[in-house]
Amino acid sequence: MSGLHPQGGALVYVCDQNNMIIAFTFIVHICQLMLLLMMMMIIIMMRMMMMVVMMMVMTSMMIMMMMMMMMMVMMASMMIMMMMMMMMMMMMMMMMVMMMMMMIIMLMMMMMMMMMMMMMMMMMMMMMMMMMIMVMVMMIEIDEYDVAHDVDDDVYDCDDDKDDEENDSDDDDDDEASQITHRASLRHQ
Repeated sequence: MSGLHPQGGALVYVCDQNNMIIAFTFIVHICQLMLLLMMMMIIIMMRMMMMVVMMMVMTSMMIMMMMMMMMMVMMASMMIMMMMMMMMMMMMMMMMVMMMMMMIIMLMMMMMMMMMMMMMMMMMMMMMMMMMIMVMVMMIEIDEYDVAHDVDDDVYDCDDDKDDEENDSDDDDDDEASQITHRASLRHQ
């Protein structure tokens, strides 16, 4: 005789209520075991990742090391959340154990690839940002230098022009005065 579990789990059970409950709890236990195994795999993988990161960091700068550790923490939390979501979906669908294992392994590999890619991208972006900031600082300094010198040159140019005009007028006056004296001397003669 078959029927539905009162809480919604569709299970085949024979006559007795106790047998049905045992079957249901057994399935739950299998799911818990799978979850435990998966968590262990995640922990092992995180250890491996940490080793790789440390080896990379030894040849890198201290700043990079700090950034990497931050990245690792963020990535780990994201990864575990994603894994949990996948596990919930699988439990709902009640997939086979082998299928679950295959999926988890594939997911892990994809995660590894994605994490590596993300790290490389972040490194590149940080490098680019640093370069851009340096260039901007240099440009600003150069601009300030040019502006200051341009202003000075303008001031000097103005002064020079005024001096030239004054000198010209003085020269004209001198010329007129000399001409007058010259005429006067001619008249006297």
